[in-house]
Amino acid sequence: FPDRIPTPILPPKGTDSVLHPNSININPRILNYFKQRVIPSICPEGDDGQYGSSSTCDMAIVQAMSRRIHYGKFVAEAKFRSETERFTKLIEAKDAVGIMDALTFPKV
Repeated sequence: FPDRIPTPILPPKGTDSVLHPNSININPRILNYFKQRVIPSICPEGDDGQYGSSSTCDMAIVQAMSRRIHYGKFVAEAKFRSETERFTKLIEAKDAVGIMDALTFPKV
């Protein structure tokens, strides 16, 4: 598929990267968690014959979980950049509870 996309006509737009470059991708872990923990907890053993609709719903759920988790990475970095000193102290102290408290808005 990508080899069939035409060459762009316009030059790439020069933009600054919003996030610090990283290679964090936990999609394989999300999929494994979904298959090993979520499905067995909500689906009875057996074959209901609903392969198409089941797989469509499963993919929608896994994609939503992935988006939510990876958006969290974006939010965490944005908050780190806005309060670098605070987060650096929490990270150096290995204060996981403090970091989660700083990242979380209970009202939301």
